[in-house]
Amino acid sequence: MKKLIFIIITFVLFIFTNCSTPREVKTVKIGMCSDVHLPTMHDSEKRITTFIDSMKIAKLDFIIELGDFGTPAPEYAPFFSIWNSFPGPK
Repeated sequence: MKKLIFIIITFVLFIFTNCSTPREVKTVKIGMCSDVHLPTMHDSEKRITTFIDSMKIAKLDFIIELGDFGTPAPEYAPFFSIWNSFPGPK
């Protein structure tokens, strides 16, 4: 009997705490890109510049790159500078 009362009280408290107070929902805006292939694609600089410029206009919370971005070599630093020009978290 005590177990049943405990279960009922727990259930009622769960319902009231989750349904009685409105919760604020925050929207998170993200930008994603993938397979830019810096510097092996002929138009990779244009594509990454277009992406970053549009993400700046969209005022996102953060951007993320999903893979095949580029070769981390000193001669490709300008491409990474374009990516790093986004003002928010990456």
